[in-house]
Amino acid sequence: MKKNMKIIVMCLLIIFAVLSCNTKEKKAKVDYVLVNPNPVNVARGTIRQFTAHVVGENRPSQGVTWSITGNNSSLTTISNGKLTVDAEESASLISVIATSNQNKKKNGTAFAGIVTPIPTVSYISLTPLNTIVARGGYQNFTAEVYGKYNPPQTVTWSITGNSSSRTTISTSGRLSIDSSETMGTITVLATSTYDTEVSAFAYANIHKEYTTISFGGKSWRVLETDTQNNRALIISFHALGYSNVYHTSNTDITWENCFLRDYLNNTFYHSFSASDQDRILTTVISNSDNPVYGTPGGNPTSDKIFLLSIAEAQTYFSSDADRTVESEIYGSITSWWLRSPGNFPYTAAFVDNYGEIYMRGASVNVQYSMCLRPALWINM
Repeated sequence: MKKNMKIIVMCLLIIFAVLSCNTKEKKAKVDYVLVNPNPVNVARGTIRQFTAHVVGENRPSQGVTWSITGNNSSLTTISNGKLTVDAEESASLISVIATSNQNKKKNGTAFAGIVTPIPTVSYISLTPLNTIVARGGYQNFTAEVYGKYNPPQTVTWSITGNSSSRTTISTSGRLSIDSSETMGTITVLATSTYDTEVSAFAYANIHKEYTTISFGGKSWRVLETDTQNNRALIISFHALGYSNVYHTSNTDITWENCFLRDYLNNTFYHSFSASDQDRILTTVISNSDNPVYGTPGGNPTSDKIFLLSIAEAQTYFSSDADRTVESEIYGSITSWWLRSPGNFPYTAAFVDNYGEIYMRGASVNVQYSMCLRPALWINM
């Protein structure tokens, strides 16, 4: 009996030991660490995210410590698997290492080839953007290509809007206008050779042939000659001044009483020498109503120096392009006042940057971008 009891107890102890072994959790084990992506190219000046997967038995911890080798720049770093490559990194290959926090003898490596980033083109800037070219003349255009990672600066030049096949643009951006060109505006197109989807436009306004003279130290364009009376109507070749007001306050006004008339016939007139003043003729000019809105133009005036009216700007220039003018100060195309009223008595008409006569006009005290083109009759 006692012998049987001992056997039973021993069996129970064995069963308990077996059960204890089966319920005890097995210890996790790390076999290796897998790092992705691998291999991979990373551009200088960019960031790339890496991931690590710790492989083993019984669900080992996924915690790792990141490090890199092979870099030459201290600004090339890694943090939480995010590799930041310095733009000036000179190394061509970097090892990205993930070491298991559970078993520091186990790690994985990925190889990052360090490459020059691929350039991209954002836009092209042309100079000049809007210019004037005489028939038979030329204009050099330049292009600057903007984007990331120093895109190539080369562009392909082309033109549209020309009537003559002899109006051409060279591979270096030199626009040559044929003397028989009849179109008023030529569009110049520059297209990136690296990314042909990116282009930029500029405009060349073609002026008809005309005579220029020098008077009072400035260049003037001859609008009309009266050989019988030995006189000529001239207008300034460039737009003079900048941010000029037609009148000093925003009020109903006509040419007869505006600030600009007083300025031109006094301050500006007296800037000429006495001998030049003697050549300037006093002219009776009409001040017609606005042809579209009927706004009164006021009384006729006697002026030595004046601005053109809407009708005169239409008569003396062959096209919108022919009316475009560059600023004497800035060298860029600008707007210029006319003496005619706009759509209200407190506005005045003007010629805009594209040479179009803006019938509605602008408030007489506006300053932005408004210049003067004085006109006068002189003895030849």
